[in-house]
Amino acid sequence: MSTETTMPPVRKTVTVAQPVEKAFALFTSRIAAWWPLATSADAPGVAANAATVVLEPRPGGRIYERMDDGTIAFWGEVLAIESPHRLVLAWQPNEDRPAPTEIEVRFTPEGSGTRVDLEHRGWERLGEGAASVRQEYDSGWDDVLRLYVAAGPDNGHAIASLVLGIASVAVPVLGILAAPFGIVFGILGRRRSRKGARQGGFATAGLTLSVVGLVLWAAVVVGGLTIVSMSVQGSDESVPVNREPVEPVEPR
Repeated sequence: MSTETTMPPVRKTVTVAQPVEKAFALFTSRIAAWWPLATSADAPGVAANAATVVLEPRPGGRIYERMDDGTIAFWGEVLAIESPHRLVLAWQPNEDRPAPTEIEVRFTPEGSGTRVDLEHRGWERLGEGAASVRQEYDSGWDDVLRLYVAAGPDNGHAIASLVLGIASVAVPVLGILAAPFGIVFGILGRRRSRKGARQGGFATAGLTLSVVGLVLWAAVVVGGLTIVSMSVQGSDESVPVNREPVEPVEPR
């Protein structure tokens, strides 16, 4: 029995809440928006000091990581690209491996979204260590694709937080009502951004502005109530009356 028949491809399927053209662009030209830049078995091939990931969406294009110091490490090459439906990569982020494996990604319209099927094959080219490498990628692709899916739709919570945050510092009276909602949406938006969704900066800005607005208008309200209270207390104080007896004036 050949190694190829005992080493099946890794297959994964996810659904992205975007039309096929945008889902394809997100996976190719916008890969840096969601690929996990951290050292982990769940993020195969990424170095600790990686600054970004680049995929050149053309036949013969490169896929590589660029480090903080500008150094480039190549991961592979684009073997085929049929926008917006198919992408095939020769994949070898580890130069010590004897040969590249192959990744094929297909994008199929499904309702208002896109079904994305990934197949990672060619493990038999890796020799004795093929089984352990395949196992790492089998679990690793789950987390990588989870971030890809999360990056698909816009981060509505982050956008809402930014709008409410601006209102909370700029609109009198309404600001104190908008601020708590801006804080809640900001927290939710930041959580989504940590999972890969876009507009993480909007969430942070909206959260900050909302907190500032809440403190600002709370101070104004407390100060106003204090002034009113002092005024009321002042008006309620009775004016002292001189009750000393007055001697009658005799007529002349």
